[in-house]
Parts: sequence; C-alpha cells; structure tokens
Amino acid sequence: MGGGPTNQPGPGYYDVYKRWLAGATAEVPRRLIITGQDYGWISEFADTTFPAGTFERDYLGIEKLGPQDINYDGTVASYQTPYRVDPVQDNILTGSYYAFQGDSVKLFYDPYNELGYSCWIDNLTPAAGAVVDFTDPNHSNAACGIHNSGTNWKTVFWTVDWLALSFYSPDTSSIYHWGLTDVGNLLGNVLEWFGAPVLGTKEEVKLPKAYSLKQNFPNPFNPTTSIEYALPEKGLVKLSIYNMLGQEVRTLVNTVQDANSYRVVWNGLDNSGKMVPSGIYFYTINANNFTATKKMVFLK
Repeated sequence: MGGGPTNQPGPGYYDVYKRWLAGATAEVPRRLIITGQDYGWISEFADTTFPAGTFERDYLGIEKLGPQDINYDGTVASYQTPYRVDPVQDNILTGSYYAFQGDSVKLFYDPYNELGYSCWIDNLTPAAGAVVDFTDPNHSNAACGIHNSGTNWKTVFWTVDWLALSFYSPDTSSIYHWGLTDVGNLLGNVLEWFGAPVLGTKEEVKLPKAYSLKQNFPNPFNPTTSIEYALPEKGLVKLSIYNMLGQEVRTLVNTVQDANSYRVVWNGLDNSGKMVPSGIYFYTINANNFTATKKMVFLK
C-alpha cells in the first residue's frame, strides 16, 4: 500500500514504483494500491497532465490530476465535513457499496469523524483503459478513484481513504453506517482482485437478540454525537430528541427498519435546521413495544 512520505520528495520518487511494476512477470506478478494520499504535492498542487511514459499515466492510469483539494474552500469546516462520493454500479471493487446505498443513505468521505484527521481529495481524468471506482457527484461525476491493469500487474489509485467512507442520509444529519464495519471491507475486494488469498472476509451477520438503546458518544458533545440501537425484529422505529420541557426538537428516525444494529448521528440541529442551545437533552426510541430514553449534554 502506498503512502505519502512526510518529507515530500520530488516526482522521481515514484520511478521506484514504475521500475518495480515494470519488472512484473507471470511468475512474480506485482500489485500496488495508493489510497487517501494527497498526491498533488508532486506538482505543488497545480493541476497536472501526465504524459505517456510516466508512472502516473502508464501504471496508475491517471491522464490528469485535478481539480485538487475539492473538499476545501479555505475554511476548516469544509474539510472536516462529510463529502459525498459515489461508488460505481457493478464495479468489481466498489459495486457492493453501490448496492448498499439507496434513496435513504449515500456514501460520504469523512476522515475527520472516522479517523480523527483531515484529508483533502482530488478529481482526476482517467487514462484509456483505467476503470473508474468512485465519482464525485458535486463536480459532474468526475472520477476520484480508479483501478488499472497490464501484463502481470494491477494498480488501484483512490484519492479517498477507504477507511473513512461512511453512509449517511443525504443531508448527513442521521442514519450512519461506517463502511468498514457495517457494509464491507473494500480492501478485501482489492486483495481478492489482486489474486491474494483472503480468508474470512465474509462473516455471518448476527442479528440482535434483544432491543437496546446505548448511551450516546461522545457525551457531552459539540456539535455531533452518535446514538446506537438494536432491533431483534422488523418494525416501525421512531427516534427523537427532546429538550428539558419535553418538547420534540429533532426526529432522527421515523421509518420501518429490519432487524439489525443501527447507528445514527445527531449534529445538534433541530427540525428547522437551526442549532439548538447548550443544555440537557433526552433521546427516546419507540420500536414495536420497546421504549427507552437516555440523557445527553450538548455543550457549545
């Protein structure tokens, strides 16, 4: 797996990868994945077209890198906010993520929430033969992840970090699923395509045996917190936030859900889209004959 060196060497650094992949044979096939790396520093973050003969064009399958840093507008909030990306239908690497999403949830890139750090992502134009894995619906469905292959070698280049992919409702206010644990391990898909022996990537889904509502985390929080609950059977579920006066300030879930474990994110907004004041709040779940309430504290 490739990674961004902290001392930021020049473009020639990747000639090592080029020579290594060029030495692939039927007896010694070679594979490379680069994911979640801010690759643009090799050209001082200027949009770059790679000519034939370069590592980026011939092996990664990048014709042009850019526009860059698409999830950054000069504010900290921009690169700490989930950024929508789309997996590609029937894609050998990301098709399972496409099949999971629907009208109620979409895929977002969210490194700040998942991994605790910020990361910028880039658009790219794939070279002939490269296959698009992720697209950017915010910028005319430009590619932001591809895979490529040649004689005895295969590469993957994603400008998103696969560990930081999550599913939210389209407004990112609720219905949260972390791709890695709740949907599937994309790296397992990559390794399988690489031809590596992968054991135990498909686990039996164990449904909850009882209803439960967990304490939100973090608590106290500002402004985002996660709430987890479990359903042993299908039913109508309502999860709401109430203030100290017993007034409902936000409905997070109000739909029929299958038996499963769920995680929902509240971003501190009420039903009108306004930030609620600091204070004590309660969240209540009603599912079939199960009801539970817990307290949480919002601190600005």
